Order: sequence, then structure tokens, then C-alpha cells
Amino acid sequence: MKILIAGSGAGAQALAWKLLQDPAVEKVWLAPGNPATSCAPGMENIPVSSGDVEGLARAALELKADFTLITPTQTLAAGVADYFKSRGLPIIAPTREASRLEWSKGFSKKFMKKYQIPTPYSAICESQEQAQKFADTLPLPVVIKADGMVHGGTGVVIAQDRQHVKNTLEEFFTRNVGPMLVEEFIEGEEVSYTILFDGKNYLPLAESRDYKKLLDGDKGPNTGGMGAYSPVLSSAQHEAIITQIVEPCLAALNSEGIEYIGFLYFGVMIDKKGMPSLLEINCRLGNPEVFTILERLESPLHELFILTLQKGYFRRHTRTRFTCFDHSYLHR
Repeated sequence: MKILIAGSGAGAQALAWKLLQDPAVEKVWLAPGNPATSCAPGMENIPVSSGDVEGLARAALELKADFTLITPTQTLAAGVADYFKSRGLPIIAPTREASRLEWSKGFSKKFMKKYQIPTPYSAICESQEQAQKFADTLPLPVVIKADGMVHGGTGVVIAQDRQHVKNTLEEFFTRNVGPMLVEEFIEGEEVSYTILFDGKNYLPLAESRDYKKLLDGDKGPNTGGMGAYSPVLSSAQHEAIITQIVEPCLAALNSEGIEYIGFLYFGVMIDKKGMPSLLEINCRLGNPEVFTILERLESPLHELFILTLQKGYFRRHTRTRFTCFDHSYLHR
């Protein structure tokens, strides 16, 4: 089996590493890859940008890849899945419309509210004045998020005082990052909960928790993640996330007629009462959570991808296996 992965980061490298642990996987190409993947056994970099949708399709065709995986959000937003499907090329990635759940905070929040999925109280604000007015109604701290794609976790600020709120909004709108999502802060334990979805059935993967803050003691600005650990949830918490977050979201996708295939990442906050609340949705494996997820996964990864492409076979043909914690959920 030969697989193409679009991406250059450590997440793409981790996927290639995990895939190559099974003898059935002969080759993994990375577009464009990184210096480490250029010399790793079984991996090969190709000179195609991860954002070059047409170039990726040509490479997948010429290399006769069994399927393609996408790691950058920007490539999903560029409509890579739509283009591959138009060419009859197998790809495990959501369409551009579906991936708006990640690259548009406003779209995602409206989606959650429409289908009554528990999420923090918030408002989507088109102007600094509107954002400031709404922020003034919220208790401190206040969460401020850029609507579009912002790299490195810098699109989210937790403002601790009123001056910090004002300065953040002024900075964001001056940089034309808006519209902004202004949101109440929920104190609790955050968890990254990821599933692999074939459009009908889904497989939960190992949960994870990353270190968001730059400094020790949970202080400093948010980052894209400073490492992660797993497991972190009890069976009851798993079940609460599935019944209150995951399954309502999948039912909502079906109601909207949104076709989805691939990873779905739920950023969940569990408050002091044990209630889960959905903070965000990503349409890929989170980074650095990907490392803990793949370290714990014992099932052959390529087999899960094959079953994803076959649609409807999860329930009859496989169960995911994890180390450290016996959690073998399998849902339809």
C-alpha cells in the first residue's frame, strides 16, 4: 500500500511514522515533507506544496497512491476534497463546506447554537464597538477569538481585565482580523476528543489534553500546544461527550446535508459540575494531540482509513484498540 500525505509539520510526520509500522504499508510520500521525513525509512518528500490542490491531485495520480491524507487546514479550505472527488481520486478529508466548521469560528458557533449543542455564551461581532459592548456584559475573564484561520494558537486570547479586553479588540480589528467571536470563559478541564467518521459510522480515538499556555502554572498567552498527555477521562465523561457533543454534531451534519469524511476534533471543556461544553471543532487531527493519539493506538492505522473509504464497515469489521485505558467504543 502506498499513501500520500499533504503537509510539512510534525503531525504529517507522525501519521507517516504510524502508517509505516504495518508491513502492509510500503511507501508514504509527503508533500512537501520536512528534513526529517527526507531521510526516514519508507518516507519520501515530493516537491509539491501542501496548498497546491491541483499539484497534489497530479501527484496522487502519477504515484498511484491508494489514498491521500490532508493535514493543513488551509488545504481543506481550498477545497482539496472537492477537487479530488471530481477527479475520482480517493481522499480522506472533508469538503470545503464541511471544513468551515474549523476555519470559520462564526459558522461553527452558529452551527452549535442552531442545533442546541452545549457551547459557551457568545456573540459574533463585526465591529470593535459591537465587540466591546458585548464584552462589557460578560464577567472576567473574557475569551476573544478571530473568526478566520490564524496560526499558532494566536487567534485566541483570554483577557483577564477590562483594559486587556479593550487592547485585544483594538489590536485585532486594527489588523483586520475581524469579525471576532467574543465568548464567556468557562473554568474547567479541557479535553481534545477526536473521532474518525465515514459519513455514517464513527470511531472515537484516544482522548488527549494539551498544554495551552506558554508559561508554567497555566500562565501566559495561548499557544498551539506545548505538549499533550493521555488518558484524561473517566468512562462517564466519555459517555457524556459522546451523547451531548459528538452524536448531536453528527446528526446536525446530516440535517444540514453536509457530506463529511475524515477526522473530527472536538475541543471540549468539562466544567466543575462535570458538564461538557463545546469550544471548537477542527477537521483534522490536533497537534500536539496527534502524538498521544497515535502512541496509544494499537489498531493498524491504514486499515481504519480503508474502512473509512468503504463507508459503513466500521461497525461490522473493526474495533479500535488502545494502550493504557480499555476504551473500545464503537458507535453508529
